[in-house]
Amino acid sequence: MRTIFTLQFAALLFASTTSIAATVEYQHPDLTIIAKQEPLDAVLKSIGKEMRIYITIPSGLNPTVNVDIEKQPVKQALKTLLGDMSYSLEWEEKTGQLVGLTILAAGGESAVAGASGSRSQGLSVEQIAPPPVASSIGQGTGTKGEQSEPAAAGHDSAMADRDAAMAEHEARMETERAEHEARMVEERAAQEERMQVEVERHDAEHAADLEAYLGSKGLQMPQ
Repeated sequence: MRTIFTLQFAALLFASTTSIAATVEYQHPDLTIIAKQEPLDAVLKSIGKEMRIYITIPSGLNPTVNVDIEKQPVKQALKTLLGDMSYSLEWEEKTGQLVGLTILAAGGESAVAGASGSRSQGLSVEQIAPPPVASSIGQGTGTKGEQSEPAAAGHDSAMADRDAAMAEHEARMETERAEHEARMVEERAAQEERMQVEVERHDAEHAADLEAYLGSKGLQMPQ
């Protein structure tokens, strides 16, 4: 059984206990990466957290990087960062959104991890080969939509998390709608009560004025 040693960032949305000095900013479609003598895994962790994608790199592959990438398109920024490494990008076919990045292991082995909410049949995998020079890192042979069992489990977990978040959001929206409707009912009732009080006050003032007028004429209010 072939063993693939990988370091997977499968929980990038949670707070990390490791201080990451690299600066990463993503404003679609541009990516900014500023790293001064930072380990690659720390920079990739920042990218994954900022872009909300899953990233997989081989164990032991953690060079120090020194880049200053200012607002470049995602593909170009990643190419500048990863240089002559072989890697693959996983895209959501319907939206064209990047959902996963895999650095290929030695011999072309890789473990693809997808982003939250993506489905295997809606993904396309783009293999990025290094320049045509001698390299011990090969290009993967995975076909479009093909994923390893750990990746499929990651997708299932991500989809479950997404569904739970959507259900929570819908429940919160329903509660807010109910509270808003209750407030509207209370406000309408209060407004009607104020209008009724105003009508009664106006009628009383009118009756008093009429009675005073009739009294001045020696007349009485009709019964």
